[in-house]
Amino acid sequence: MGMTARKRYSNDLERLESHLAALMQKGQEIQKIDRSLPAPPPSYEKGGWTALKLILVRYYMPGYLNIQAKRMNVAYVDLFAGPGLNLVGNRKRPLPGSPLLPFTLTQKDNAREFSFHVYCDKQEKYVSALETRLAMLGQESRCSVNRSDANIFVDKLASLLGGEGIKHSLVFIDPEGLDFKFDSLARLLDTIDCDAILNFPSAGLHRNLNNPSAKTEVTIREFLGLKSADPMPRSGDEALETYKTNLGELGKNVSMDIKVSSGDGPFHYHLIPAVKETPGGSPWFYRIFQGAKKMVEGFEGKILDVMADQIDGELTKLEDFLQ
Repeated sequence: MGMTARKRYSNDLERLESHLAALMQKGQEIQKIDRSLPAPPPSYEKGGWTALKLILVRYYMPGYLNIQAKRMNVAYVDLFAGPGLNLVGNRKRPLPGSPLLPFTLTQKDNAREFSFHVYCDKQEKYVSALETRLAMLGQESRCSVNRSDANIFVDKLASLLGGEGIKHSLVFIDPEGLDFKFDSLARLLDTIDCDAILNFPSAGLHRNLNNPSAKTEVTIREFLGLKSADPMPRSGDEALETYKTNLGELGKNVSMDIKVSSGDGPFHYHLIPAVKETPGGSPWFYRIFQGAKKMVEGFEGKILDVMADQIDGELTKLEDFLQ
C-alpha cells in the first residue's frame, strides 16, 4: 500500500482493510439482491464511524466462535437489529448491518458457526426488511426475527435460546440513544450466559447532561442504572465510568472500553465489551479486544471512505490522508 513513511500503521491498516473488504463484498451482494426486488427494503444511512463499529464486532466473532462453539451450541443475539443494510459514508457504500455480520465470516477467518441467530427490533419495516434479506441470502432457517421492544423481549430470550439448545451467546446491544434501560440489561445478564458488546452513546449523553429536563433526567437514570438518590454524572466520561461500575456489579468484567470517533467534530461513542468474571481473567478475551482497541482507536471514521476508495481500485493516497 506504499506505506513506507507510516510503517507503524501498516499492520493495523492491513487488518482494517481486510475487514472492510469483507463487509463491502457482502454489502454489494445484499444491494444486488435488493435491486432484484420489486420494492427494495429500507436501509440505514450512516456515517463512516459505523464501519468501525461493524469491524470491531466482526473482529471479535472468530475468536469467540473458535473458543466457545467447539464446546457448545452458541447464538448471536442482536437486540436492536435494524434492516440489515447500511449505506455508509459520503458515497453511501452498502455494508451489511450488524445482524448480518456472522454471514460475512469466511473459511479464511477459520471460524466455526453460530448455531442460532436471534434478532429484535420494534419497527415493523425493519423486521420485514431483515426477514426479506435473510431469506434472499438463504439464511432464514436458523434465525428468529422478532418485532418487540428490547426491554420487553429480554424476558423471552432465555426460553427461546433454551428451546434451541443454546448454552452461550454473543449479544450485541446498539440502541438508538438511551432506549435500553439498565434494569433490562440486568435481567438479560441474570437469565442467559453471554458475552456482550454494548454501544455507549458518550457524546449524546454529554449533551443531555447539560441542564436536563425532569423527563430527560429520568431517562438518563434508567439508562445508567442510577437510583433517585445517586448524584447525576457531570460529563459523558463520568457517565461512562458510572455505567461500567454498575455493569461490573452484575458480575461482568468491563475493564476495557473502545472509543469510536467520527473524526469530524466531537461526535464519538464507546463500545464496551463485557464478559463474565473468571478466576483466570479471561486472557483470550483481552488478547482479542486489546488488538481491536488498538486497531479501532488508531483511526477515525472518515478514514473508511478513503480506504473503501482504495479497495474499489481508486487512486486515493491513504498515506497522504494519515499525515
